[in-house]
Amino acid sequence: VFTVLRDGQEEALSVRLEPRPRDADDASSATQEELDFKVRDVTFADRISQEWKESQSGVIVTEAMLGGWAQMAGLRLEDLILSINGVLVDDVAGFENTFEALVARRPDLIEIFLRRGYRTHFVFIEPDWEELHPQSPETGADS
Repeated sequence: VFTVLRDGQEEALSVRLEPRPRDADDASSATQEELDFKVRDVTFADRISQEWKESQSGVIVTEAMLGGWAQMAGLRLEDLILSINGVLVDDVAGFENTFEALVARRPDLIEIFLRRGYRTHFVFIEPDWEELHPQSPETGADS
């Protein structure tokens, strides 16, 4: 509640403050274990610093392990992932759902469409699923 002076009269104004925008440390994040990289949600500060629209969605790469699948394919820190194999990625939850389905399907190629600075790029990852999750020869099931 604020007290203001208006036309010589004190008046109490009740104001509801918006919550503080989440920063990078508070943003939801996820680790993609098979391909050795991490992402987080886009924050208000990202939209300001990158001059993105308020509606900008996607996930930001926060780590790409040196020598890992993602880094070797060309994924970089601060890349903004927009879609994976044609599926739009709005946030960390969507990222996790998309990768869960990909790991189950084991595609030969993973296509990541991203924004890097003011340009867009494709990164193509060709994982060796047998190296990542070998199947036992007797059952064909994951070991």
